[in-house]
Amino acid sequence: MKNLLFLLTLVSVMFIGCDGKDRVHLSNTEVLKEHKLLDSFSESVVYFPKEYNEITIDTTLSNGFRIKIKSLTDLENAQLIDFESDGIHNKHYFRELINIIEVYKNEKIIFKQTLTNAFLNKLNSNYIIDKNYIKNIPIIDDFNSLKENKAIINLSHCIPRTVNCPDYRLTINTNGDHKLKEIN
Repeated sequence: MKNLLFLLTLVSVMFIGCDGKDRVHLSNTEVLKEHKLLDSFSESVVYFPKEYNEITIDTTLSNGFRIKIKSLTDLENAQLIDFESDGIHNKHYFRELINIIEVYKNEKIIFKQTLTNAFLNKLNSNYIIDKNYIKNIPIIDDFNSLKENKAIINLSHCIPRTVNCPDYRLTINTNGDHKLKEIN
């Protein structure tokens, strides 16, 4: 019985002694490296926008123009901004927008186009946007549209998290003829 009690005490001391004291002087990073878990805890992946969005703008102007803009989130294409912060590897994905524009004059469609880089480059040879830029939602310039009796839509393309945003003006006349001009 004494041997059994001694053996039970010895086994209990062994289990109590295995409380991780060997790791007490290791940092959290070293413990995660030891178990090959560091990569999963030191990376942050965020998408902007987080999920699918669809925005429709439908504007009727007093000069007979009706401008309809439909902007959709492209879930397949995104611009990656990669940076380190506080030991965490951040990956921010900025999703592209697909912009579809329809312009009507006196309820007759005169222009319908998906704004792709190829289409915009065909309109203006100076329109050269590299892969770092993403398209923003087009904005109707209603004041100048009324003043010039044309449909005028401002387009902006930005490098995410910067102030580098060239702007363009898409002008569509009453016959559906259109041109693209850089405005800054």
